[in-house]
Amino acid sequence: MSRALTFNEEIALGMLSEGSHPLDVAARAADATWDAHRRVHTLDGVPIHLVTAVETGSRPDAIEQRHGVTIVSLPDLIRFKLHAGLDRLDRTRDLADVVELIRRVPLDKSFAARLPATMRDPFRRLVDAVRSAPPHP
Repeated sequence: MSRALTFNEEIALGMLSEGSHPLDVAARAADATWDAHRRVHTLDGVPIHLVTAVETGSRPDAIEQRHGVTIVSLPDLIRFKLHAGLDRLDRTRDLADVVELIRRVPLDKSFAARLPATMRDPFRRLVDAVRSAPPHP
């Protein structure tokens, strides 16, 4: 799995219950296991969160296969996280994920050009906040 996309040891793809949904079937076909308590699939110890376009606000522009699992591009991942985090107070973890990506990849303001116009300013503000913050432990 790409460390650039899995900074927090997770592949952000949402949450579905175990069952016959095509995403669940695909995760199981890739030898992912279902943790009913945490409501997440795991593959080699890495949590895989399965999401739909309803949860992300749109479909990904770019996807790839890794170990039989479909993952989204970094711009799509950030777009999805901003969509969730900017619109819902209960999803602030998504904004924290973007902040962590900005730190660890690292990303700068030029990355905003790869995002939809409505998300460019919020992304740039997050970059400014990360760069002006004290060093992360």
